[in-house]
Amino acid sequence: LKKNKTAARFIPEQNLAPDKVYKLSQYVFPFDFKGKEYIFNTLTRQCCELDGYNLPAGSVSAEEIESSKELNELMRGHFLVPEDKDECAFYEGIYKLIRAFSSKKGCDLYTILPTVACNARCVYCYEEGRRQVTMTPEIVERTIEYIAGTVKPDTEICLAWFGGEPLMGEAVIDRICGGMEEKGIGFYSTMISNGSYITAALAEKMAKKWHLKNIQISMDCGESAYIRRKNYYSYKDYYNTIPENINELVKKGISVVIRCNVDMDTAENMPGFIDHCARLIPDKTGVAIQFVPLNEARLEDTATELWDKVFNAMKLSAEAGFGVSTTVDPLTFKHNSCMADDAEGSVIISADGLLYKCEHCTPGTSYGDIYNGVTERDNLRMFTEVGKVREKCRDCVFLPDCTPFAKCPIIEPHCREVVERMERIALRGAISGKAAQDGGSVC
Repeated sequence: LKKNKTAARFIPEQNLAPDKVYKLSQYVFPFDFKGKEYIFNTLTRQCCELDGYNLPAGSVSAEEIESSKELNELMRGHFLVPEDKDECAFYEGIYKLIRAFSSKKGCDLYTILPTVACNARCVYCYEEGRRQVTMTPEIVERTIEYIAGTVKPDTEICLAWFGGEPLMGEAVIDRICGGMEEKGIGFYSTMISNGSYITAALAEKMAKKWHLKNIQISMDCGESAYIRRKNYYSYKDYYNTIPENINELVKKGISVVIRCNVDMDTAENMPGFIDHCARLIPDKTGVAIQFVPLNEARLEDTATELWDKVFNAMKLSAEAGFGVSTTVDPLTFKHNSCMADDAEGSVIISADGLLYKCEHCTPGTSYGDIYNGVTERDNLRMFTEVGKVREKCRDCVFLPDCTPFAKCPIIEPHCREVVERMERIALRGAISGKAAQDGGSVC
């Protein structure tokens, strides 16, 4: 795998310094796949097959590098770096430079909450207790105007529908998508939903009118756990009918990620849930299952055991024919940790017309509204300023997969081992000539 184009632009080939002693970079990640050994540079995103070559075990002199074709290639590609190099500081400098040059004039990602209303009351929902607002016709029209006035020129934008349950705001979505058509703004949609409102007719509209490319449908493992944890106002056998709804989406060419939030109480249900979905979803084209430990579960002493069960479930899911969804992308240099620290390129529009950077829309963190634009610059700066790398992260091989965004309240105590396993799966998928979400034997 070649260098990422963005990384190659800002990180040219390294020149040999004759007075330096070299070492393997902290960003070198070795792994194996189908009997072959590879090294991946998490900074440049370049991956090489070693083909029987043994990496140097210790320091390497400039003279040794000069006399060896392999060592010279490793040095030029930043797999070998001077022993006295502060690699974290180097990464921070490159990261800030790339962010500065990559800043967008205008927005191309609009996450919109047509409503905060929901027909479920998930026991782990962070929106519990919030006022259930739905966009008024006035706010809908103003949202259309706001998008038209802030969109990045000559760009196909993404409208990401969120909630609440966004399909309870179907009319709002209809009007905003219609407004984009009227103004000649090219767009496509994504959505996060519980999937309970989807029908064949709606799936057709989602594909044709909303230009929906992919949807994440949230479920819980095991029928009794699903009923208890989703806590619907009026339950209608959704555990069995939602997979049927997914079939309607698949027929329309819409990609689906079934997201299962799990903890130790539901982890044992994952194999049965995979069998359940495999039985009810015959065409698995474009369908992936993603098992995600709840934030609280990641802090428990049993977190490592839970992650082991999650990775085993990923393998079972791939064997059943579903795609494998990971949280890392070996082909991309990560400019932002998430949408929250994207200074200009993305915005969240709440149902009451307020602007946020994080889709959690935490009260008190809005930085403006669709009428006046940015009004609270301190709140905006809180998210978009590049943070200092946490001390525990400075020497981590996977730092470029996380970025220095230190404002996020979610701190993963087992992050290094989790990212390592995710990275290995994603790299194996890339090497095998297909995207990791296509599944196969990459687990």
